[in-house]
Amino acid sequence: MMTRLFFLLCLMTTLTACSSRDSVPTPESIRQAGVLRVAAAVDSEYPYLYWDAAGQAAGIEADAVSAIAAALGVQAEFIPFTTNDVNAAVGEGLADIGIAGFEQGRTRGVAQTVSYYTRRTFILTRRGEAYPDADAMSGVRFLTTQRRYGNIAERVPNISDAVDRLTLERADAILTGEHEALAAVAASGERLQTDVYPGAYNRRLVAVTAFGTTELLEFINAEIRRLREAGLIHRAIEGE
Repeated sequence: MMTRLFFLLCLMTTLTACSSRDSVPTPESIRQAGVLRVAAAVDSEYPYLYWDAAGQAAGIEADAVSAIAAALGVQAEFIPFTTNDVNAAVGEGLADIGIAGFEQGRTRGVAQTVSYYTRRTFILTRRGEAYPDADAMSGVRFLTTQRRYGNIAERVPNISDAVDRLTLERADAILTGEHEALAAVAASGERLQTDVYPGAYNRRLVAVTAFGTTELLEFINAEIRRLREAGLIHRAIEGE
């Protein structure tokens, strides 16, 4: 399962980990500063995190971070970095936290928080046909509207185009998100079927924080749980 929303805080287990910081960021230090400085990945993707026409951070993760900042009684200041530079920016004291599309288990120098969303990949096929084997995808003509499946599927402009090609047997299956898949089945008059597609494309979305920042980690965990239990992030991602 993969992760998306990440809060990368300064690693303080050694003196060299955060040499440019005077102290570990805490909820109280952020309140005193009056702003939550956020290193935000400019190469992330819609709808999670993106930069609008005015150059402002937007998307579900930006909204979530803004909600956490509001809970601290401050505003979030988003500072653009590439994904590869987000962790370093936080470690060097250029930001208090960071958000980027890192995968669960593949980040270094950070501890993962509770998850906020499980992103499941759905597969669409013509009704009555067997779903392609996730371990034997060679030769399967996949379509998708989403960039993250581009390594195994041909990307098309929208789900309507994908469904048309699938219906005309010019493709074998479509990979997409849950909301889009269920809507396509309903619109097809039950000519299509969908199910969760197993394997590496089911991603568990979590937050992470650096070791040694327990107080801020616990605060973020509590806020993620609140957002998750309210269903706010799930509804935003699924378009509900």
